[in-house]
Amino acid sequence: MRGSQRLLRCLLLLQLLGEPSNVVRIDRLAEAVIHFVLG
Repeated sequence: MRGSQRLLRCLLLLQLLGEPSNVVRIDRLAEAVIHFVLG
């Protein structure tokens, strides 16, 4: 579980650094991934 959160955080940081204009989309993506991981 911790590994998944760490990976997700890294991915989100990379997304934010690469495309700062898509914060809302990233937030939605993060929410979807969290729901998927928690199942």
